Amino acid sequence: MTATTRLAEFVVKTSLRECPDAVLAQTRRAVLDTIGVMLAGAAEPVAQSVRAVARIEGGVGLCTVLGTSMRTSPGWGALANGAAGHAHDFDDTNFALMGHPSVPLFAAALAAAEAETADGAALALAYVIGFEVDAALGIALNPAHYTRGWHATSTIGTLGCAAAAARLLGLDVTQTRHALGIAASLASGLKENFGSMTKPYHAGHAAQSGLRAAQLAREGMTSSDSALDGRQGYVAAFSGATLPADALDRLGSIRVKAIAPGHGDLIEDPKGKIKEYVTHRLAREAAVAKALADAGGPATISQLVKAVYTDVPETMHTWAQFSLWAHLRKLAADGRAKSEDSDKMDAVWESIG
Repeated sequence: MTATTRLAEFVVKTSLRECPDAVLAQTRRAVLDTIGVMLAGAAEPVAQSVRAVARIEGGVGLCTVLGTSMRTSPGWGALANGAAGHAHDFDDTNFALMGHPSVPLFAAALAAAEAETADGAALALAYVIGFEVDAALGIALNPAHYTRGWHATSTIGTLGCAAAAARLLGLDVTQTRHALGIAASLASGLKENFGSMTKPYHAGHAAQSGLRAAQLAREGMTSSDSALDGRQGYVAAFSGATLPADALDRLGSIRVKAIAPGHGDLIEDPKGKIKEYVTHRLAREAAVAKALADAGGPATISQLVKAVYTDVPETMHTWAQFSLWAHLRKLAADGRAKSEDSDKMDAVWESIG
């Protein structure tokens, strides 16, 4: 059985009864947080740009664009909500995926659920299924995938979104297999675009592409059964390796360890952590955390600067999410960092803020 077929069977056969209460509680928490960041990001330029094109393209207004009075087609709704949700980079993260799972997943699932008039239980199950696909592929491909320059939120997230959408659209195993294969060809997203509006666009792109793959498969479009694990397939192209034979063996158990609180042995960050700092976690936090630990308490600004160097222009709004100075400013405000020369640092804060 190919990896594509195995994932398809999981998507179609998983039931809500198999999901522990703790998983569903954590899903509700993730959705609530995701709605919040979508509402907050709706006024950002990237979200406005997407909505402007959506108005030109038109479509039947089946779906909500959160934070606005606009309704649009499912694909544009998924893109608009996904881009808005990642605009501030405040959405949750997961270290197996090495990216942001909930914004793309919820954007795709919400659009599919509204289009299909599905209920909340169906949406919740689709989210869990999509999260499992994200985590399983993340475990199999990372860190090589991420370090090669791929933005996993989009490149892996597209397949998770396709899985979630396929479930909500009621696809059978064959159709779901085709949807995942189509999604494998639609997946894209370069880390070189970090710090620009294209980065949050990636989250919307994953949601739209995953949903589009499921829609096309339902209408009869086909894909290769070996699209994921073939010699020239998704895994080989995106990670330069072959898919391990046991890569998908944890499907069906990841939801307990990856989503339920208190189960962090499989994935360092249990479900996907709610972000406290606007500075990009994967870009800065490991080095900052080490500096804080080495200091044995509040670290000095100079210790933290030595731990993490950046030449990012902090005056640019989108780059501030990757800024060491933005991170230090928050740490200082929280009392976790201190300066040997407070007057000098006050001048620095004023110059960048």
